[in-house]
Parts: sequence; structure tokens; C-alpha cells
Amino acid sequence: MPLIEKIMNTLFTILFLFIGTNQNIKPTPKVDIIPVVKTARISCYNDYGTTASGITTRKGIVATSDRSIPMGTKIYIEGYGEMLVADKTALWVHNKFGLTFDIYSPDCDKYFGIKHLTYKLL
Repeated sequence: MPLIEKIMNTLFTILFLFIGTNQNIKPTPKVDIIPVVKTARISCYNDYGTTASGITTRKGIVATSDRSIPMGTKIYIEGYGEMLVADKTALWVHNKFGLTFDIYSPDCDKYFGIKHLTYKLL
């Protein structure tokens, strides 16, 4: 084998070993999915009973008008904290008003009204 081929093979081997064992090459970091914050219509109810999922109404339970959000989903609503989707509102609510979360709270009164707050699915 001519000298130039030996030199080239040696250089390729060194280059391959250097690239293959270089500790400065860092793997692509894992990207966490950041929950998207959106705004929804928020209402409040205080009727005591059983939700569609079978859970008794209590603080921290919410009904949603969005049929694509599964029961058992945790959400965070601005000013109210983490809540559990355990019920669905009437379909006409979504058709008329758009995305609505109906918060259960024994403290609801006639002054709660309708609010537009941010939320994110957890």
C-alpha cells in the first residue's frame, strides 16, 4: 500500500475516533411541553349533587362545555387554582357562548356573574 493511502487511512481513523468519543458533543436537550394558557368563559354553580362522572360536587370540581376535554382532566383556572373536570354543561351552552367552565363552589352567590379568565390544561 502506498504511503499516502496509509497516511489517509490513519487520518480517517483518528478523525472517526475523535468524533465518536468527543465528550463536548451534547445531546439535544429534552423539550418540555408548556401548557398553553387560553381564556374561557367562567360561571359558577352551587347545586349539591352527583356529576356525570359519578363524583359528588365539591370545591375543586368543574364542568366544561368542551366535549373534547375528557373527564378526569386537571385544569388550572386563574384565581381559583387547580380543578378537576368531572361534569359537562349542556351542549347549548357551548353552542351559544363558546368554551365555558362551570365551577362548583358552595360560596357561589348571585354576584359571581360571568367572568373571562385564563386557564390551562395540566
